[in-house]
Amino acid sequence: TMASRHASQGRDVRGLRWAGAAQETPVDATPRYDSVVIRRAGFCGLVAAGRLARSGSLRDAVTVVGPRVEESRRLVGGCTLRARSLEWIAAAMGREREEIESRLLDPGLPPASTHRQHAALLSGEAESGLRIVQRTCFMDASKARRGRRGGTPLAFGVRNSRLLALLEELARENGVRFVEAGGAAADLRAIAGEKALLVNAAPGPIEGLEVAAPPRRPRQFVAAVQVPFRAERLDARGVVEADESFVCWLPDAVGLQMGVFYPFQDPLSPSADFYGIVYRVVDASRAADRAAVFERLSATLLAVGELLGLQAVDRRETRGEAMVPVSPWSRAPASQPGVLELSRLCGAGSPIITGDGMTRSAIGGVVAAESVLLGRDAAADVHAALAGYRRLNRELHLLLSTLSLPARWLLRSAPDLTLWRQSRSYHRDMWAGAA
Repeated sequence: TMASRHASQGRDVRGLRWAGAAQETPVDATPRYDSVVIRRAGFCGLVAAGRLARSGSLRDAVTVVGPRVEESRRLVGGCTLRARSLEWIAAAMGREREEIESRLLDPGLPPASTHRQHAALLSGEAESGLRIVQRTCFMDASKARRGRRGGTPLAFGVRNSRLLALLEELARENGVRFVEAGGAAADLRAIAGEKALLVNAAPGPIEGLEVAAPPRRPRQFVAAVQVPFRAERLDARGVVEADESFVCWLPDAVGLQMGVFYPFQDPLSPSADFYGIVYRVVDASRAADRAAVFERLSATLLAVGELLGLQAVDRRETRGEAMVPVSPWSRAPASQPGVLELSRLCGAGSPIITGDGMTRSAIGGVVAAESVLLGRDAAADVHAALAGYRRLNRELHLLLSTLSLPARWLLRSAPDLTLWRQSRSYHRDMWAGAA
């Protein structure tokens, strides 16, 4: 089975555990495909491409179609890279984790690693100032479970486009071919071989192919605003230290806003020491008023930054904002038969909420690639491998939306209990991994 095969290499995909990077490329089963064509160079697509290109049957037969990754100061996409993700990237690319880390992080800039996470319930108004009502340290890298070494970082703060650029570079080194063309079916078929696998690593369907099961209209969205910060008065405020992250909730009339602040480094914004993001669940009826939603989130973002002693860096050039639909939590039927809809599989549920998007994409890319090489049902294997992440994601989604009223009371009276399952995810190796 696939699970036993991963276990024999030190990995147990279904249990989401890691016991060391295996660099050998397993012998492929009888190949079902003579080539793989991947639409768009997204996170999951690049990871899958890098792993597939290392196999004997698909060497020099993996192509990514779409525009090249462009690095930008604007914070588009997630910036919280769980250390666990580095191990899956290393496994996909056939490298050591240390090499991935050294190529990603600039030694000339301050470290961007998080070793402790603090959580707090806030009160007040963004315009007049916020204060901490209740706080707790709910995740500490020095307190690993028995039998495991503590002290390794929980996560790193890096710009999404910088990480994507590194993944593209590693995939090219593995022999992946990149073609800057459109992502329509005609573009993909012009490149594909006689027995090609089409992989959709973009969120929308492939133009020109029949859509058998159109996605339902989203009922909720996750709205988010993020910017990098300079730690001007971090020590004076004394809320967090330079290697700690801060998670907070601010109640308002329609639910809970959630803020996340992490140590951060970016060569394109070298003065930045932290990045911050504030997001909330928005019903479809309110999503149309995007400007008002983003204005409210932006005010909260700057107010929490002020509470921590942080000053935004070049907001006009660096601010990112997004309104992303919440997709079904269960495994949705394939909308385009014959296509491996990798982006859809890796992104089920709420985006952004738990900061695990990069990890989900890395796991999904590795599992999909190795499942394809073994002739298995890749969609089923990816869905099973990400079940634990989807559960935690959905629980936090409910705290921000449907259960926001009891969540306020719980965060005030018993924050450790409220966040118990989220904090346990560290001990299940969903953050730091085994290094």
